[in-house]
Amino acid sequence: HPSQRVSLGDTVTLRCHLPRPAAWVWLYLEGRWSYAKYSDKKQDTTEFSFLSASQDQAGTYLCQYQVSESEDVSVMSDPVKLVLTDRSFPPPHISIHPEERVGTGTNVTIHCWNKDYGAAFLLHKDGRSDPIQRLVPDDVGAVSFTVFGVTPADSGTYRCSYHPKNYPFLSSPLGDSVTLEVTIHQVYHWIHCEPLKSSKANEACVPPADNEGLTYTELQAVTPSFCRPGPSAVPQPPVIYAQLGFGEPH
Repeated sequence: HPSQRVSLGDTVTLRCHLPRPAAWVWLYLEGRWSYAKYSDKKQDTTEFSFLSASQDQAGTYLCQYQVSESEDVSVMSDPVKLVLTDRSFPPPHISIHPEERVGTGTNVTIHCWNKDYGAAFLLHKDGRSDPIQRLVPDDVGAVSFTVFGVTPADSGTYRCSYHPKNYPFLSSPLGDSVTLEVTIHQVYHWIHCEPLKSSKANEACVPPADNEGLTYTELQAVTPSFCRPGPSAVPQPPVIYAQLGFGEPH
């Protein structure tokens, strides 16, 4: 605690959750050192706090406990990474292509760069606790995150950060943001009507040749149609053929 964006100098608390009463709890910083703490039998959580987090406290942590009144020791817990933000590093730059407002199905690319410091870049979306993508930069310190076939769920505010070279558990501050707005395309229905080409009384407007697998339906019009029967034809109610679109709007 807190769960994200912890800076150097902040107070940090790591909690070990115990599935059963324990006498001792150990907190390990992977590959370096450990803390030990006696645990009250009634507690199901043991806390380890750093009042002013320093660079040498960043890393991967694991917990282990010893069962009360026994020599049995638990297996290691799942790891938790403590990544500290170092505000002495400049934030990365960001841009978006093709633009911030696009239609559904568009491929959107977000560019992030910092040519001097970045060893690995991360793409963050506001409201998400974890980065959504991670990339290693090219020779000029830039990366391109691509979101394929965007939907309205991809709308939101995006930012980048990076891990400085040789410091995998330090992070730059978040950079400027870009906001992606994904819109749904409008659906258009096209109306088609052809004039009668014969004077036969029983002939009405007919749809054109259907070479694209389109479906037509008859709609009785209330207002007069621009389809005109031949001079000897018996007046017929006008018919309008509408080409209808189904499925996801495009």
